[in-house]
Amino acid sequence: MYYKPMCINMPITLFLIFTAIFILATMCFIKIAYFSIQPNQWFDLLFKHQARLDRWYKSGNSYKRYATKIMGDCPMCFSNFLAFISFWVYYFFCIKFLGFWLTDLSAFGHTWRDYVVIFALNIIWFVIYMSITAIFSTLFITKKE
Repeated sequence: MYYKPMCINMPITLFLIFTAIFILATMCFIKIAYFSIQPNQWFDLLFKHQARLDRWYKSGNSYKRYATKIMGDCPMCFSNFLAFISFWVYYFFCIKFLGFWLTDLSAFGHTWRDYVVIFALNIIWFVIYMSITAIFSTLFITKKE
């Protein structure tokens, strides 16, 4: 007789494994990207990134000043920006390649309450993913050897 363990739901396990992989990969990518845009590093030498940030900051335009923070002057802003992009890459990867997303776990109906629950679950998962990714990648960037 075949024994099937009932304690593990494979789609959610696979989903959580890929979530952990995406968070770790995002942290590593943010570390490499932040290191690459520093003065005299390869990205700065190739595209004059620091000179562009200086021009934007000195322009006096408040939108360009915010852009300089996001593009590398502020490690936390840089981490949040790339974590936001990473979430959407992660979301589309799960939908397209895994064929599974968090709100596929239960059989939701088509009432307005079900749509509210699905919306709330997606918002909560977004906040959890962004918090973990942004905080740990900021710590990863600013950690002194």
